[in-house]
Amino acid sequence: MSDNNAPLLEIKDLVVSFGTGRRKKEVLHRISFDIKEGECLGLVGESGSGKSTVSNAVMHFIPVEAGRILFRGQDITALHGKKLRQMYRDIQMVFQSPDESISPHMKIGRYITEVCENFSLTRSADRAVKARELLRAMGLDEAYADRYPAFLSGGERQRVAIARAVSVLPSLLICDEPTSALDVSVQALIVELLRRLQREHGMTYLFISHDLPLVSHLCQRVVILYQGEIVEILPSTHLAQEARHPYTKKLLSAAFGSAMEKAPAMASLPDCNRTPDGCAFKSECPCREERCLRERPELACIAPEHQLACFLAEK
Repeated sequence: MSDNNAPLLEIKDLVVSFGTGRRKKEVLHRISFDIKEGECLGLVGESGSGKSTVSNAVMHFIPVEAGRILFRGQDITALHGKKLRQMYRDIQMVFQSPDESISPHMKIGRYITEVCENFSLTRSADRAVKARELLRAMGLDEAYADRYPAFLSGGERQRVAIARAVSVLPSLLICDEPTSALDVSVQALIVELLRRLQREHGMTYLFISHDLPLVSHLCQRVVILYQGEIVEILPSTHLAQEARHPYTKKLLSAAFGSAMEKAPAMASLPDCNRTPDGCAFKSECPCREERCLRERPELACIAPEHQLACFLAEK
């Protein structure tokens, strides 16, 4: 990770809502975090916590209601047209399912060099050579360049999707659950591939996953997201010993089982999540107090590189 303290990406008080009128639902509530250059930051939470919404907001796939997204200090929240297109030279994304991004009618070689072609980074005569180089880098046979996606396995298609995303050597690569649909052996191959790309090219990652052991292995810091709110941010090396939020402890207990101290049983408070007041985790927290039902805790620094949104921090 770079010694430069200036973050590559900053998300400040980001709010995203879906729907209108009575059906309007706030999916992200004033979330803030940053990613340093050369860092791999993990974004963790259960399904429906808003993880993919964060990546979609950064990529401009969905509109932002409030807040700002800064890339190298420049506000990119409202980019459009040529400036937005240029942003995709620096920020690329790998999706959970490669089938969402790979055209079944395009040969692999053309597909993985298309981004280079769009930014005029490769001459037409050199694209075949570039395609073979990218396939070798992903541990795939050069002959795949002349194949269609249907002839590849799921793990091979995911490596092809990564090859396309890294073909322009973006400054930031967003990986949205890139291994969740793959078996364990292929997961390990993809993770090692990402680590190698980071070592060789100093690439920066936003790695989104619900797999806490995987994130703690790959990432330097971890952001814990619960129902659209950040509840804790801490270094991955401190995760098992120093996690403080009850929700983080719940995730750790579920992920590591008997290897960790068993998390307290989750409480139940009917309907309390339907009110806008109080802590987002109040319906499940075994440590909640009366204050938790009325006030929303703010994310605050409790130690170097460790932020917590919980009134327990005051004790």
